[in-house]
Amino acid sequence: MSGILITWIGRTDLRAVKESEQVGLGPIAQAIEARDFSTAYLISNYSDDEVKPYLKWLRSRKPLEIVLHTIRLTTPTDFGEIYHTAVAVIEEALQKHGQESRLTFHLSPGTPAMAAVWILLAKA
Repeated sequence: MSGILITWIGRTDLRAVKESEQVGLGPIAQAIEARDFSTAYLISNYSDDEVKPYLKWLRSRKPLEIVLHTIRLTTPTDFGEIYHTAVAVIEEALQKHGQESRLTFHLSPGTPAMAAVWILLAKA
């Protein structure tokens, strides 16, 4: 059974499109190349102009379904906003793919607050 990756898009991921010599592939591309995911739910608080080239680049690396959630955070460290966004994305993924789906929360992209929320949700 293929897994589902759920993660925030981080600055290093976006930089990888044009700066892979300096930053490598970025955490998300590394994850999708290393593991078998059928779908990636990506959460972004960046502008569409920044994210669209990244999604095109990411899809060219490995074919998989990408579901993008663009949100606006008051601050990328607001635990409440981060938590509510993450829960909504998880619920959507489970509703679409089934409650027994294998979810992987990628902790590396995003802020430390985002990683902390993934850890708490993974234990719940």
